[in-house]
Parts: sequence; structure tokens; C-alpha cells
Amino acid sequence: MEVMMNELEIAANKAELLLRLGNWSTHSTSDYDEQLEFERLESKTEKLAMSRALASNKDYRTVLMEVELQVSIHLANLLEPTIDPVLAGTRSLKVEEDGLVCGVCQEEMEKEEEGRAMECKHMFHDSCILKWLKIKNTCPLCRTTCKPKKLKFRVVEM
Repeated sequence: MEVMMNELEIAANKAELLLRLGNWSTHSTSDYDEQLEFERLESKTEKLAMSRALASNKDYRTVLMEVELQVSIHLANLLEPTIDPVLAGTRSLKVEEDGLVCGVCQEEMEKEEEGRAMECKHMFHDSCILKWLKIKNTCPLCRTTCKPKKLKFRVVEM
């Protein structure tokens, strides 16, 4: 009996596949193997959508779009740190209170605005801290070293 994967597991497998393709010189699999793996993941997405559509008595196409959207969101979150290495040492957040000031530009951060926090918990505007970390690898306020996290994906064997 085949085990049903959820959106996060499908996204983790896709992330692993994309990272492998990005480092193709260190892997010995062929493009054909990668294509087959991608098609298997697409099939698992369709099977998940079909089972949910049947269970909820909803339209298959609608459920498929919902599942694909969730897989895409998880995939984007998993791969975000690979887009720019400095992102790996920070985390995305929404500003929850008024009066916070960005430690780089010294301008007030507005409530519900997107920002980034370092391990030391200091918060900054996205663009400000990314520019700063490209020049210096420390928090502009407390000088804590920014330590990029190692990327780990929970990959389920197919």
C-alpha cells in the first residue's frame, strides 16, 4: 500500500531535487532520473488532491489548485534561504507592535510590515539588513555574528 504524502513532504522532496539539480556536478544521476522523480512528485500531488476531493466532495480541479498552491508556498519557504545566503542567518517576520526602529536605517517600522530578525532577536527592514549583512556578518546593534543555518529538508523516499 502506497503512503500518501502531504504538501510539506512533496515540497521537501521538490526542494531536495532542485538543490540537487543546482549542484549537478556533485551528483551522478542523469537528467532522465531527475525528470522521472519530478513526474512522480507531480503524480503524488494529483493523488493527494484526488483523495481530498473525494473525502470533501469538492471539485477535483479546485482541490488540485489548492494543493498545488500549498506545495508552492512550502517550497518557497524551504528554498528562501538558498536565494541569498544572508537569508539563511535571519528569519522573516511581521512587525507586531508600533514604535520599533530598524537598527540599520533608524526609521520606524510600521505594524504588520515585513521585516527580518537575527538570532539575537533584533529586527530590521528586509532590505536594510540584507544590505548590511552583505557588507558585515554581524548584527548592527549587538555585533552578534550571523550564523547561517544549514538547510535540512525532511525527504520521504518514494
